[in-house]
Amino acid sequence: MFRQWVHQVYATQDREIDCGQLFELLSGYVDLQVAGVDAAPWAPQIQVHLAQCAECNDLYQSLLEIARLEAGGTLPDSAQLLRELRQFAAPREEAQPEPVVVEAK
Repeated sequence: MFRQWVHQVYATQDREIDCGQLFELLSGYVDLQVAGVDAAPWAPQIQVHLAQCAECNDLYQSLLEIARLEAGGTLPDSAQLLRELRQFAAPREEAQPEPVVVEAK
């Protein structure tokens, strides 16, 4: 954790974007990547921010995965997704352990 923090301090640049600015640019950045365009020259500040901000990087990874599924025609439809979410959220019945019988001496 400390090494990561030190790396982030040294990776700080004179001009950076914040999370709000990244959010405004992220969909275009993801679209370029899905289209096979090298997005690094287009927005180096986005890459720097993603390397330093775990929350934004998580959002980026999720959006990229969704965009790739959509581009490949494998994104589930809303009804299927809703069924899967309901199944995931449904309480699961756990196997109850057998009662232990202790005989008195």
